[in-house]
Amino acid sequence: MRPPVFDVPVADRLTVLRSRLVTRLDAATRRSRIVVVGSEAGSGKTSLVASWANQAGHGTGICWHDLRSDHDLVEVLEGLPIELSDPLGDHSLRVVGHKRQGSARVGPTARDRSIIILDGFPVDPGDAVAAALDRLVHRVGHRVGLVLVCPGTPVLDLQRLGVAPECREVTSADLALNQVEIAAVLSREAVDPTPAIVEELGDRTCGWAWGVRLGASLLARSDTVATALRETDLGIADYLRHSILRDVSDSSAELLTATSMVADVSPDVATAVIGDERGLPDAIVTQTRGFVRLRADGSFTLHPLLRRHLLDKLRRRPSAARAAVRRAARRTA
Repeated sequence: MRPPVFDVPVADRLTVLRSRLVTRLDAATRRSRIVVVGSEAGSGKTSLVASWANQAGHGTGICWHDLRSDHDLVEVLEGLPIELSDPLGDHSLRVVGHKRQGSARVGPTARDRSIIILDGFPVDPGDAVAAALDRLVHRVGHRVGLVLVCPGTPVLDLQRLGVAPECREVTSADLALNQVEIAAVLSREAVDPTPAIVEELGDRTCGWAWGVRLGASLLARSDTVATALRETDLGIADYLRHSILRDVSDSSAELLTATSMVADVSPDVATAVIGDERGLPDAIVTQTRGFVRLRADGSFTLHPLLRRHLLDKLRRRPSAARAAVRRAARRTA
């Protein structure tokens, strides 16, 4: 009998099987205690992990936890239902859903491995959460693995947690849909995936899953391709404006906009362009749901769609754009 799978999300009709990533994720979970699937909102990371979980082979037990509805992550981690405490001494493993919706007790010969999936794990978990995760990992040992699904690379001591260098992340670049996958999404919507349409939709969305799915849906019901693509652009801009940039302070938004002409912004360039050394707050990754990637040294990059959106805003302010370009050019010369 296959080991239990708890609370794994059900894929919707537009989800396509991404074999290249499912295979990679399966290999990573077999090599490493922890695998990080870190990418911006709407990139399809939850769908990917759910696809893998629903196909996990015999001998793999899956326990899924959606952390976005939990308020005390330390309590969640401390209470995760992994117990190796059979009083009879057979060290059987019990897997119980966090919401206590089901449980199973399976002996070691029936299960090769168990995986806990933590969907919505924070990028900046804080010391208390990091310590709780460390205790959990070292308590359960190597027969239990974790998959952290989060909007970027979490601030954790991955080496101490036993994460192999090659298993550290499935990133935004990995999750971007390629042309074969874009064609599959179009086919699901009964849209003829001609090479021209696939290429155009890929260029406009940078392979971002939410945008591709929006474009496919609009192409299925619009009178013309041009209309559908224009509405796709507007839909993405609306998402960025009202979801991604909604919680960003005015000063951070100004810094992001003013530096959008530079793909990889160093602290020096940011200081030169904006005129002071305020930089971006650590919370910017969470605020932008992973669309801003902030490094430890204060440098940062933007998701290509967000950079394009902000660059369009900057171009509508030509004098400010020219001044920013001059300051950046002097710093990078």
